[in-house]
Amino acid sequence: MKLGLRDRLVILNVLPPKGDLTTLRIVHDLKMKLALTEEELKEYNVQEKEGQIFWDSKKELEKGEQEFEIGTKSFAIIMDAFKKLDEKKELTEGHLETYEKLLALD
Repeated sequence: MKLGLRDRLVILNVLPPKGDLTTLRIVHDLKMKLALTEEELKEYNVQEKEGQIFWDSKKELEKGEQEFEIGTKSFAIIMDAFKKLDEKKELTEGHLETYEKLLALD
C-alpha cells in the first residue's frame, strides 16, 4: 500500500489504544512500520508545536508516497478505527484524504 507522510501520521493517530491481545500486537507492529525514522524526521524537518505536527510538505511531494506492506488483518483494524470515528461523527477534515484513499482500496 502506498502511503504519504500525512497518511502515516493520520493512521497512527486513529489506531485503537485498547483491544484483545491479537489486536494490540497488530497495532504495535503497525506503529513500528509506519513510525517516522530519525532520518525522516530530519529529512522532512518534522516539528511539533502546540500539540500539532508540521513538516516540509514540498519535500513530501518531492519524495512521493512509499510502499508499506499492510496485511489483511492490519487493514481491517485501520478501517474499523475510521468507521468507528465515522459512526460517532468524529471524523475531521484531517482524516478525509486518508480515509477516502483507504475506502477506495476496501
